[in-house]
Amino acid sequence: NSNNKFNNAYKEAFVRGLENVNDDRIKEALECQNNIRNLLDEKVFKIIARWIKKAKEEGKMHQACILHAHMAFLYRNVEYDGLNPKIVFAILASQIYLFNNYKYDLDIELNTTNKKSRVDTEDYKTDLIIPQVELFDMFQRNRKTILTWLESHVEDRNLVMDAIVQLIEDGGNKDKDQKQANEEANRIVRNWISIEHPGLNFKGRFIPDNEFDAQKFESGMSKESKVNFEAWLRETTTLAVNTEINLQLGEFTVKKHATRPLEPEMKDNPDFEDVFKNLISHDIIQCAEVKNTTNRKWVRLVGLGYDLQLWNPDTRRPCHLNKKSYTNLTCKWIKDIIDPWKDKVFHNQDLYYHDENVSNSDEVILYAVPTPPIEDKKDSKKDAIVNQPFVLREIIIYRYPRVFHIFNITEYGRYWYRNHIFTSSPLLSLNDLKTDCLHINGKLFTCCGNPTLTYTPAPSLIIKRYLSEESTFSQTFLPKRFLNGVLPAALINLYTFWQNDDDSIVGYSDESKNNNSTGKSLLQIYLFKHSDKDTTGNGLSIADGVVSKVFLLDDGKTTSNIQEWYKGSTSPDPNQLPLYLINLMSVCFYYYRKIANSNSNEQLALSRYPHTKECLDLILFPDEERTMHSLVRMILRLDSLSYILAWSKTSPISIDGKALSKSNDKSGSLLSIDLIELPRLRLTFEKRRDGNNNIKFYCLEQSGLFLTGYEESLRFSDLLDGLPSAILLTNIDQEYFVLIPAISKPAIVKSRAHKNAFNLVLSRSDPDWIKKTGEATYFIYPVHNSACFMSSKSIASTLYLLSIRLMTRRYKEAFRLIESCTCDTAFTPQESQIYNLIGNIKDNVLADSHACRLKLFFVSYGCRDIMTHVYNFEEDLLAYVESYHLVSTNCRLTIEEELFIMSLIPNNSACKTNLTLINRERIIKASFDSNFDKFIPKSTSRSFLPQYPPLPEFTPYNRELIDLDALDPNKPNFKSIIQKLSIVRYTRPEPCSGIQAITFLTSIVDEERHLGFFFLYELMTNAMNITLIPEDQPHSIGVVLFRFLPESFVGGLQNVILRVMETHPELSSKMPIFEDKRKLKIPTFAGLDLFQSHIRAAAAFIKSNMNEVVISRLIYEIPLPSKRPSPLQAQLTIDLSSDRLDGRIWLIPKITDYNLNIRAVDRNLIPSELKFLSSTYTSSEISILAVNPLNSINLSKYIENRSLRDRGQAVVSSQSPLRVLLHPSSRSHIARTTIKRLENDIVDFSTDENNSILPVLKAINSQRCSLTGGHLKEASDEVNILINSLKLLRDKDTEIIKEGISELLSYTNGLLQSKNGNEYSLSHMLLQKASYETYLDFDFIAASTATAEINGDLSIFSYFLNDSEVDGIKCSAMLLMMTANRISHITLALQQARNVIKLLSYLQISTDEEASLDRARKELLSLSDTLALT
Repeated sequence: NSNNKFNNAYKEAFVRGLENVNDDRIKEALECQNNIRNLLDEKVFKIIARWIKKAKEEGKMHQACILHAHMAFLYRNVEYDGLNPKIVFAILASQIYLFNNYKYDLDIELNTTNKKSRVDTEDYKTDLIIPQVELFDMFQRNRKTILTWLESHVEDRNLVMDAIVQLIEDGGNKDKDQKQANEEANRIVRNWISIEHPGLNFKGRFIPDNEFDAQKFESGMSKESKVNFEAWLRETTTLAVNTEINLQLGEFTVKKHATRPLEPEMKDNPDFEDVFKNLISHDIIQCAEVKNTTNRKWVRLVGLGYDLQLWNPDTRRPCHLNKKSYTNLTCKWIKDIIDPWKDKVFHNQDLYYHDENVSNSDEVILYAVPTPPIEDKKDSKKDAIVNQPFVLREIIIYRYPRVFHIFNITEYGRYWYRNHIFTSSPLLSLNDLKTDCLHINGKLFTCCGNPTLTYTPAPSLIIKRYLSEESTFSQTFLPKRFLNGVLPAALINLYTFWQNDDDSIVGYSDESKNNNSTGKSLLQIYLFKHSDKDTTGNGLSIADGVVSKVFLLDDGKTTSNIQEWYKGSTSPDPNQLPLYLINLMSVCFYYYRKIANSNSNEQLALSRYPHTKECLDLILFPDEERTMHSLVRMILRLDSLSYILAWSKTSPISIDGKALSKSNDKSGSLLSIDLIELPRLRLTFEKRRDGNNNIKFYCLEQSGLFLTGYEESLRFSDLLDGLPSAILLTNIDQEYFVLIPAISKPAIVKSRAHKNAFNLVLSRSDPDWIKKTGEATYFIYPVHNSACFMSSKSIASTLYLLSIRLMTRRYKEAFRLIESCTCDTAFTPQESQIYNLIGNIKDNVLADSHACRLKLFFVSYGCRDIMTHVYNFEEDLLAYVESYHLVSTNCRLTIEEELFIMSLIPNNSACKTNLTLINRERIIKASFDSNFDKFIPKSTSRSFLPQYPPLPEFTPYNRELIDLDALDPNKPNFKSIIQKLSIVRYTRPEPCSGIQAITFLTSIVDEERHLGFFFLYELMTNAMNITLIPEDQPHSIGVVLFRFLPESFVGGLQNVILRVMETHPELSSKMPIFEDKRKLKIPTFAGLDLFQSHIRAAAAFIKSNMNEVVISRLIYEIPLPSKRPSPLQAQLTIDLSSDRLDGRIWLIPKITDYNLNIRAVDRNLIPSELKFLSSTYTSSEISILAVNPLNSINLSKYIENRSLRDRGQAVVSSQSPLRVLLHPSSRSHIARTTIKRLENDIVDFSTDENNSILPVLKAINSQRCSLTGGHLKEASDEVNILINSLKLLRDKDTEIIKEGISELLSYTNGLLQSKNGNEYSLSHMLLQKASYETYLDFDFIAASTATAEINGDLSIFSYFLNDSEVDGIKCSAMLLMMTANRISHITLALQQARNVIKLLSYLQISTDEEASLDRARKELLSLSDTLALT
């Protein structure tokens, strides 16, 4: 009816708005449609095509997919009449491109049985902007139209199909050479046909006509396809053609395999991400299937030259060849290493070894397998053991250094690899694992890793690459985890490793991580397999590897093209020799073997490396063997083996890589350590030889410094004590520096074996600590030439050293460092983490720790917004005051510091009412007066009112007399009383004394152990020998224990007997001795047993000797509390003490006022006891030190004084160069006065300069006009003589400093006096050892020479010294400081003299132009004049 025309969808229905349509409107609409189509075809299409090209060139595959989807969508509603080759190509190309490069998620999963709900479908991807359903609908509605067009347009079909093939093969390649361009221009358009076969519908599948033969297709069917439907269907639907375009599926197939996006299970694999980390994560990677099997998927990445093989988890168990159980092993050195760890690390594991002859081996391999469960139904742990995954572990044990490594045997691509999980020593681990601590048998061991890590079979991805399309040479990616523990972690982190077909390994530098200033490099690892082959297929063969580093030219080419490198390209840098990695463990073991059996070095080396005799080059260091082991141990103080790279420039292998041989170096030099790299510390040490052919390892980052060992003659062992990671550096001027790595995070671990004991542990593998360390990876501390102290250059270095000192309880050094720890600028991350580390030190055992914290609080209070104090200063202050008598003199706070901290305690704090703090403050104020913010001792009354705690309330003690009648054995009920007694089972303890007795008795009191009547009885009768010291009586110990134990422990008759024995020791010694002679200790069922009978005998004995019992002793007399005195008088201060013995509690070795400008220095002041100093410092030597310190070498031989004219220089004019008097501004009075003064100054300056007499170097200035030829040689010889003289003087002064300071300290602190029988000095030294008295260091003595205050008087510290001795000590200290200054003076002169020698050498051998030589001569004259002035 008519209503349906507007409401329903019949063909007669009208569209609203178009009710009055006429021909003109239709024509207008069609014209508009054509305009839109033309706009889309001409402009929009070209824009999208251009964007697609750019996206492909930049590798943005996902953007290209979006653009292709929109390009196809341009022709969503195209009709048959509107089709042309361009439109058909756009639709088909977009469909095929999306099929190959985009992963649709509308596909039904193979294992999915249920349909997805509407809610689930809302989670589908919309990253193409066009919904996937819309795309499917578009391709479906156009499929038949396009197929019809292709069938009817043959020539256009061929053009479209070839264009699609070209698009796919090019893959958006932007680097087309001329050859490829020519090939495209001459490309022949092939004839494409649709597959036709009787009985099968292949409509829409197009192939080139030269790739399909219907007859061969029929005859090529297999026999199985004739009887098996599945085989028939597979072969008929998968044609044996190379190229096919399937219009039905929108699929492009090459060589029977369709290209498609890479599967997520491959793309998300960690190994894939390591190799292709430069790809954008959401980009699509095309791949084509190569071969699929049950356990392996093999695909090839299109256009990248990589093959991926994804293997399913391997369910097989690895095996090993070790068949002998560890329980039968008799080799002592292996058991000494493994046995302490066996219960902790190898729990529920069985160990196996291979050969009986392991005693002579330096390296042994054990295998560990899970212990089989015990067949016991009641065993609750059986199920846990059964369900535990099977893990085969390999344990490699080294004899020296003593260490073992644990590896999990893991499967990767059907090969077995080792995965490092644990090492017993962090320093000797090649893998950078987390450091941990274990307590084993009462000892603390540091280790790294987790020995409980298991291995669960998982899919593995093998990645192979072909270096060129024509080459069959391939490389397989080697994951870094399988090299952990085999190569140093430093190399593993900096390189990516690929294994060649010949099993050699190449490491390609990761430019983003390699900070090596030497440029690009390449690692080559050659494997030399042992003769024993692996017949099990489990990877049990053994090989040695030679690692070399090849430097490459930075020519802008990628270093990954190793194929060109093998062909002899210009990539290797010819100016840099390859470096060969040295196994430092072999160096250590060679040292061990050399010490153990020096006659069998060669035999042992050959047994370890059984290839050829030339293998000795790998481990023998003929020129360096005496120092090589010490060098390794020294470097291990800085970092672990994982980040130590020792390189040699001598090749241990032949160039063909087939056998170990001698180096091609014509000099015939054997392998040696030539370069040591510490990548984590950014340090490099290079071997050089000095003029005496001695080896020195110079630090390239610290100019002129080289490694040196510590000798006792240096006399600064105290500076290095407690610094386990410190090493010494020095230079040719014998200046010393302490280097401490900053990457080591220090921590203290409480020891379980000793109460209140801590161990310092350094963790070198904390990633957060290392990251915050930043560029300052190490600290340099210059050592003063007096060897008394070392200085720090930054707040971070000071804080780090402070943390070490606090952790090692060297509080004296820490207390001094705190003065330098203030910082008024924002902390760097490194400074912040070190300061926070100090706040985590929880060691409160010694009182000095509280003093150091309070000192840190005081000095940082002014910058507390930056240096937030992490400790509770109130608790520390209270602990400091309560244990003040235990605080060493070097750590005491000054009176000002102590009162300042007290004033900061809040009023609402509990410490404010603490009686100890209140009385301490009153005592200080009673002893000192405040005068202009400085406290001075009081000389008048020092009384104060103490505040006492309230007296405790206690219940009056029971003074009733004990019932002595209970001891009468003749009482009728006595037997029943004894039988009702509670008698503790008693076994006599073993006799003990000393520490064992203290431990035993302390445990009784602390734990309130009930040992019973007979234990106390035997002690009081002196029958049990338990004593603290030999003179002790066991009776006294029994009395003390009896008083300590609760009354409920021993009551009734037993208590009466012990009370009598306690107060009557003479009667106790006569009491019956308790003896238990029973063979069978069984209870008695009738009568009295042994214990009851003895109690009866003891009671009878006391009753029979009642006449010796003093009744008054049996009543405890508790004295009344004494009367508290008030007021009290504070102790004298040291300046008011006549004998300097009172007031020492206030003594603090600190000088704050350097107010003395002049001090007399005279040889006669030096005490006669200082024999070395008296003989060294003669009157003439003192005069030289005071006037011209370097004149000890007779400077007149080398230097002469010359005037300006004698030096050949022009006279300085006295005429003023100023010509400004005619200027209008100069007419004022001020201007003319100023000009006049300047002119007078010019005249004075010219007069001084023309009359000046300056020292000049004779060797240079005597030949000032002829610095050529033989004169240069003579000048060089004379300067060398000067250098040698300065060196001799420096060595002499250095020896004076060492011996003089040692003698001076011995005298100042009483050692020399005590040897002469001075009792005061001897007692003073004993108090110094207990920290009750101050040990005066040289730096304090030196400071005392510059002050006149009381603390500068050394006699108040060393009270056995008189005033003349103090003056002599200060005079000696002044002379020693002058000598130390002369050493610095000599060092400066030597540096300048060496610069003069360099210029002289240059002038002798240089062939440069005269202008360059003239500049060098002028510089030489300037340097020589500077040297003469010095």
